[in-house]
Amino acid sequence: MDIRDATLWTDATVALSWIRSNPSRLKTYVCNLVKEIQTYTTTTQLNHCTGEDNLAHHLSRGVNADQLKGPDTCWGGPAWLPKGVGTWPYDTGTVKQSPPEGRKTAHPVLHFQTPAPLLNPSRYSSYWIMLRVTAWIFRIIRNIRHAHR
Repeated sequence: MDIRDATLWTDATVALSWIRSNPSRLKTYVCNLVKEIQTYTTTTQLNHCTGEDNLAHHLSRGVNADQLKGPDTCWGGPAWLPKGVGTWPYDTGTVKQSPPEGRKTAHPVLHFQTPAPLLNPSRYSSYWIMLRVTAWIFRIIRNIRHAHR
C-alpha cells in the first residue's frame, strides 16, 4: 500500500491548518515539517476526528491495563471507521482557518544618522591652516592609540 492510498486522521486542528496552508508563510521549523508532509501526501488524505475518537488520545491520557482488555476504541479504532467512507465524520471546514504559527512580516526600517563634522571650516582663515590642524588632530589620535609609555 502506497502512502498516497492511505487516509490520515488527526485531532490536531492546528496541525491540519498548517498542512493545508502555504508553507512559506510559516516559521522555519514548521515550514520544513509541512513541506515534507505535503511532499508525501495530499490535503484530501488528511481528515479531522474528535479527540475522543483518536486512539492516541486515550493512550496519552494514561489508560490502565484493565481498561485495555475490553473491545474499545484502543483496539479497533472508532466505531464509524470500519463501516466505510460514507459513515466517516465530515470535515466542516472549520480547520481551514489561518494557522497561528505564521511568520511575522517585518517592515524594513532604514535609519541613518549624519555625523556632525569634526571640523568647522568657517573657523579657519585659510585652507592650509585647516589642513595643518587636521594633521595635528590625526597625529594626536595616532599617538594616543599607540602610546607605549
